[in-house]
This record gives sequence, structure tokens and C-alpha cells, in this order.
Amino acid sequence: MNLNTAPDAQSPADTTIFQCSLTQIQLPGFRALDAENNITSVVVTPGTLHGDTLWFMPVAGLNTLKIVVTDACGLKDSSITRVTVNLNTAPVANCPNDTTVTYTCVPSQVCIGPYSAIDSDGNLDTAFVLPNSYGGTFNGTTYCFTPGGVGTYTIRYVARDECGAADTCATVVTVQMINRPPVANCHGDTTMTVCSLTQICLGGFTASDPDNNLSTISVTGGTLQSGGIVCFTPVVGVNTITLYAADSCGAMDTCQTRVTVILNSAPNAICAHASVVTVDTLTQICIPGFTATDVDGNLISAGVVGAVMHGDTACFAPVLGMNTLMFIARDACGLADTCITRINVALSHIGSCPIITRPFDDTMYVCAYGDYCDTVDIIDPDGDPIIVTTTIGTLIPLINVPGHWRGLWCFEVPDSACGYNYNYSGILRAGDDLCGGVDSTIIDINILGKITVSMPDSVGLWPGVVDSFPVYIDALGDCFCLGGFTLTITYDNSIFNILDVTRASLISSSEYFFVNYNPANPYCPENGSRAGAFKVTMINDLNNQIPAPPICDIPPHTPLFWVHVMARADYTYPTNFCVPICFHLCEPLNYQWNSIADLSGNIVWKTEGCLDALGSTWYLELICGNLKILSNSNVIRGDINLNNQPFEIGDVVTLANYLIDPVGYPMNIRQLVASDVNSDSIRGSIADLIFMINVANGVIMPKQSPSADATAEFNIRHFADGRYGLSLNTTVPVGGFVFEIPTNDAVIENVEINSESGLDINVTRYRDYLRICAFSLEGRFIPEGETKLLSFDSDREIQPASTIWVSDNAGNLINGAMKIQLPLPTALDITAAYPNPFNSTILIECALPADDNITLKIYDIAGRLVANFAMGYQTAGYHKIAWDGTNVSGDKVTTGIYFAKIESSTTHTTSEAKKLTLIK
Repeated sequence: MNLNTAPDAQSPADTTIFQCSLTQIQLPGFRALDAENNITSVVVTPGTLHGDTLWFMPVAGLNTLKIVVTDACGLKDSSITRVTVNLNTAPVANCPNDTTVTYTCVPSQVCIGPYSAIDSDGNLDTAFVLPNSYGGTFNGTTYCFTPGGVGTYTIRYVARDECGAADTCATVVTVQMINRPPVANCHGDTTMTVCSLTQICLGGFTASDPDNNLSTISVTGGTLQSGGIVCFTPVVGVNTITLYAADSCGAMDTCQTRVTVILNSAPNAICAHASVVTVDTLTQICIPGFTATDVDGNLISAGVVGAVMHGDTACFAPVLGMNTLMFIARDACGLADTCITRINVALSHIGSCPIITRPFDDTMYVCAYGDYCDTVDIIDPDGDPIIVTTTIGTLIPLINVPGHWRGLWCFEVPDSACGYNYNYSGILRAGDDLCGGVDSTIIDINILGKITVSMPDSVGLWPGVVDSFPVYIDALGDCFCLGGFTLTITYDNSIFNILDVTRASLISSSEYFFVNYNPANPYCPENGSRAGAFKVTMINDLNNQIPAPPICDIPPHTPLFWVHVMARADYTYPTNFCVPICFHLCEPLNYQWNSIADLSGNIVWKTEGCLDALGSTWYLELICGNLKILSNSNVIRGDINLNNQPFEIGDVVTLANYLIDPVGYPMNIRQLVASDVNSDSIRGSIADLIFMINVANGVIMPKQSPSADATAEFNIRHFADGRYGLSLNTTVPVGGFVFEIPTNDAVIENVEINSESGLDINVTRYRDYLRICAFSLEGRFIPEGETKLLSFDSDREIQPASTIWVSDNAGNLINGAMKIQLPLPTALDITAAYPNPFNSTILIECALPADDNITLKIYDIAGRLVANFAMGYQTAGYHKIAWDGTNVSGDKVTTGIYFAKIESSTTHTTSEAKKLTLIK
């Protein structure tokens, strides 16, 4: 019998283990041995035993592992292993201190360093600068970049060990500019009176710069000459000259000079009153009262022709009877004003004839609305009794003594004048029984018995197109001044829409103008079926202490107001369909609807004028018009200037002006219909102009349709020097084209036109677009192939035209297109990313300077690769790729900031990082 021996517990030697993080440890070498093979239990702490391997979860620092073995006799043995666990610590990133850099003008490269990283565990994996939008480079210790302008730039440095633990630091670079703007100096505001609108030159336009980097000085509103002088051709009123001073940094200062230019006005000559002078002998007489004024203060002479001036008195040797004195005032600009005084000289001895002193002139002009009276005054130098007679009207004596007769001359308008404008003439004579002669005055009477308001007999309307027609006034006679009117017009509102009623220039300054588009219109049989009506009321002066200019001396057939009307487009009209448009008629109270008053308001012209009051002659004549519905059959094709002579040179000029400048030379609907000479249903096109030119030149080609694949492609090339070039690549001969290129307020300068292109190219500049129209009045054309057209400078990016009209040389429209060709990039770059921020997909545009095999890589803010796109072999130019916000595993990434880079497999270069912001 053998005596039991204790079991044997074995464990590995003590050890030290390094871990990135506390994870389970599997340590082999734990065994339980017994010579009698009677082990009853094996206990390990901590952990569990798997074969001879102990699995346990460590703690940082000392871990004591123990195995205890017990046999059936109760004997035990144990063994201990000590495991020291060293846990990884993150590296330390060290950044240089924040710094401030200062530039005078344009920032240059900044290098920040040194950057360093320390790892106590000795397992530093990488250290780098986080991608940013600054476009810099990092060589391991120093980061260099060129700032984009004033502001702060944060450079983040990351140090990461093999366990993935990282530390970051940041350096903030503050960029400042010390450049000061230049100073622009202008001539002060001034007012000038000029004789004519010729060139004016002013001095005092200078500029200085405190940093001595003045770059350019320019002006608008004039031309800058040497010595700080600006010359300009003025307009009447305010002329604004703006001086711009810019330095090499782009800083600018401006100043303005406002030159108020007054065009010289003629002086004002004021004559003495006409008079009768009796003298004993024909010796010198002197007449006072001749003066002259000048609002501009540059009067240089004033005098009576043939007289000697003593102050305001003209002395002259008279002749018997009427002496005409002409007073002339002249200013320094050569403008003059004249007035005339008539002096009737009579001898005071026995035998002198009577003299009519009122009316003084040889002819008495009378403009009257009705019965009229005027004063007559006659003297006789000898004191003889005066005999007065008239061939028209009646005389009513008031004073009748020897040597003096005063009374009234009256004219009664005959009833036959009512409703008409009449002219009457007669002679007023004054004599005595002793002188053997008479003095006489011719009486010329104009009676304004009728005022006419009319509408055009035929107003052509295109259905669905707004057109306008005037309402005219005819009020003859220089004694009438318009005080106001009320006019009511009726129309068929089932066919026509009255869109607006606006003043004509005659009443543009009137103080009251109102249009009632829905007046309370009682039914009147005279109006027939015209159910629509509008009432126009005008009062020239409301007597509100602000006088309105009087409306007098109205020329014949002058528009009062304009009616803007449209015929229904959804109605089928008969051929030559004509509908009356009339004034409202509702006797006997029609004056409430239609009447015209003079300036006093006391005299009113109305349709009842010959019926309502005894002796009244104030009759208002109303003449209706007609609205005619037009169609293509009413238009002569080719008669673009509407003179009933189609295909003549005036039609060519009219269409060419429209195509070159449609704003300055618009065409109405009738002209547009007449312009479709090639019958392609496209009105006023460049093809129509080419057809017209061929007809005018006598080289009409057989009408033929263009080839279905005929194309004309316009290319706008943006060259590396910033200049733009326009060329045409066509598969057929091109006779003309027209299009508008959007400029978005860009400044277009230095336009150079290729005179050898074959066409006359016209460029019209508007604020938002550049209109280009080309054709040849000689019938020339641009041949097949590519032809350079023009070039220009622009301070902003140019967009292609959306609508292009191109004609072949036979007058047919062909397909036209336009595209922008950007210059080849000079470096590998990400030029754009949009939309940015994005929430689903972002489009990334990259630039390749040469053909290359490229890859797009996207990183998170910690520098970890998120997505990788092999774009393959791409040609030089610009390319786009979309990122849908997923990582390499196809999972959606979280909201945050990411950075995109393009890598070249040919040159092994990498673009600058582009910042992308994802928002969900």
C-alpha cells in the first residue's frame, strides 16, 4: 500500500501585457497534476480555465491569478501568477501658439510650425493636419497656406497612435490688412449758364493714396484729361461727374460733382405803350418806357432802331401818321428779343383828321363765343366833331363831344352761327367834315360756335391683343381755353374690354382726371345694344392755390385722352367685322353725360347748345367711331412699315431696326403679321429679314425647306486671360442670326467685331443682356464650318442665350444652339460642390488639367476615410460626381463635416480639400 501524495498545481511565470483597451486575456500554462490521479477539484481565480488556458478580464495594473488543486484525500496545492496590464495612453499633440499676420494688400504664403507629437507608449502611428479649405500643405512639422483674405484661420493638428487614440490641438492665425483706401477729390458743385451745349472742362479732379499704391483714376459723365481736368458735353439740368480712385489692393473712393447747366434764355424787351402824339411841327419827339431784362444777367445792348436812347427814352424824328418803333434787346450769347410800339403822330393845326386810339392797331381781331362788345375811343387834334360809322355790328355812343368820341362797338351773333364756326369782317371809320379823310380799323370776327369731339372712323383690333385709339378735340379759335369736360362713351361689352383710359399730353398737367368704368347708365334708345359705358371727367384747375397751366390755342384734331381696348380672343368674327363705338346720347339731359367748359366755367358747349337758350351758339358736336376686327387677310405681307407698298427698302430698314433694338424700335401686331414674309408662321424673325434682303437685292432663291439636320452652334469661349470669344460652327450657309446673351449687370467692354465674318454684326447693350443681330444688306453669308464672330471683356461670368434665331441664306430658320466653353484648368482641383450644406446627395465638380485616372476620397473630421470613388480615366476639363452620403459599407453617415479630395494616379498629386456639410 502506497501513501497518498499531494497534487501539483502549476501556473506560468509572472508577465507584463500591454493593451489598447481592457479586453479579455487568455493565458496558457495552468496545469493540475496528481501521482495517484485522484484530483477532485481545480479552482482558478479570477476567470475560467479552458484546458490549460485561463481566460480572465483584467484590470489596469497588477492582476493576481491563482490555481488551487485538491485530491480525494483532501491534500491541496496552489500556484500564483502575477500579470501586470499596462493600458494604452493617447499621444500628445503639440501646436504652435496662435499668431497674427499683417499684409498691406494681397496675402502671401504663411508657414506655421513646428507641430509635434509625443507618445509615452511608443506606438505613435500618424500625425497630420486636418483637411480644410485653405489649400495648404503639411510636411510633418510645418503647415503652409495662402490666406484668402482678412479673417481667422484655424489649423487643427491630429496625433493618433496604433490603438486609435488621438489628441488634437489648434493654431488660430488671424490675418489683418493695413491698406487704407485712396482719397478722391472733385471740383465742387457749380451752376453754369451757357450759350450752347458745347464741351465744358472743369479742373480739380485729383486722387491721392496714403499708402502710395494708387492704381487707377477714372470718371463717368466725362473724359479725364491731364492735370485733373474733366471735359464733358452737357445737357440742360444736372450733369453728374463721378471720379473713381482705386489702389492696387482694390480699395476705392469716389466723389461727385454736380454741374447744373442752364441754357441761356433770350432777354425780354418791353416797349412803351402805343400812343397818339400831336405836334406843331415834325421835329424830334421822345417816348419813354423802353426797358429790357435778362434772367441770365448777360444783357449787352438794348435800343430802338433809328432812335437815340437816353435811359429808357427813345428820341426820333417822326413822320406824319403811324411811326413804328422796333426795340431790340440782345445778350452776350447773341440771342435777341424785339417788341414794337406804334406812335401815331398828328399835326395840331387846323385840318387834322380824327385818330382811332382804341382799338389802336389797323386790324381788330375778335374771337368770341357769342354776342360781343368792345370799347372804341377816337380823338380829333383840331377839336372838330367826329363822325363814326361801321359796316358790321352797331355803335353805342357814350361820349360824343367835339374832338372826342367814346362808345361801344357791339356784334350780335346771328342764329345761323349756332353749331358752326363763322368768320365775319367789317370796317370801323372815323372822320370829320373838314379834314378830307378818315381813320379806319378793319374788324375781323371769329365765332367759336362749335366744338367737335370725335373718335377714329376705323380702329383696327387684333383679337386678344391690346390696342389704343385717341379721342380728339377740335376747338378752333385762339380765344378758347379748356377748363374741363365730361364725356361718356358706350360700347359693346360682350365683345370688347376697356382696359384703361389715360390722359393725352394736352391735359397731362390737369389737376383732376377720373374715369368711371361703370357709370349709372340709364337706358336710352339712341344707344342701341351698346350696354357697356365709361365716363371721363377732367378739371384743369381746382383753384387750390396751385395754378395749373392753362390749356389754350389747341391745334386741330388734338387727342384728349387714349382708350386702351381689347377684343375677345375666344370669339369667331365674320370677315371685315366692324362695331360702332359712340358717345352716350340721352336727350334732353345729355349735358350731364357730355359737355365741355371754358376756363371760366361759365360757358358750356353741349349737344343741346342750339336748343336750350335764346341766342346760345355753344354747340358740342360728337362724332362716333368704329372698331374693326383685323385678321391676316387685312394685312399686306411684306408691308412692314404699313405704307401699302410691300417689299420696299423702308420695310427692310423697319425690320432690321426691330431685330437690332426691339426696345427702341418696337413693332405692333399688324407689322409683325406683315413681317412673316417666308410664311413659316414665325413673325419678325431673322429669316424674314434675310428673305426681305434677297427680294430687295433681286436675288430671290427658289423657296426650299432647310435640311432637317442643318445646325448652327455658337460657342462662347472663356480664355485664360479672362477675355470671351464668340464663334459660329454651322453645317449650312448662314444668312443671319439674332439672340440675347444674359449679362447679369456685367460690365461689357472692348467689343471687337470680326469684319471678315461675312455679315454685318450689330451689338446692342442693355442692362441685363447683350443683343447681337447679324445680317448683310448685300446678301452676303457665313459659309459652312467655324467662323470667329467677335470678342469682348466682361467682369462677370457670361451665360449662354436661351433663345436663338438663325436663318440660312435662303431665309429659312434652322436649329441654333449655344454653349459655354471654359478654359482648361491649370491644376487638379475641386471647383464646386452643391448644394452645400446638403441632406441627401451632393454634386462634386472637379477640374483636370490633363487626361488622368482619378479617385475621389471623402474623409471625416478625424481624418478617417469614409468613402472612396474610382472615377477612372477622364479627359482634361471639368467632371462631376455625386455622393449620396454613404460610406464604403453602403451605410448612411451621420450629420457632420466631411472633406473631399481628388487624387491622381498618374502624377500622384492630391487636390486641396473641399469642405462638405451634411445636415439631416
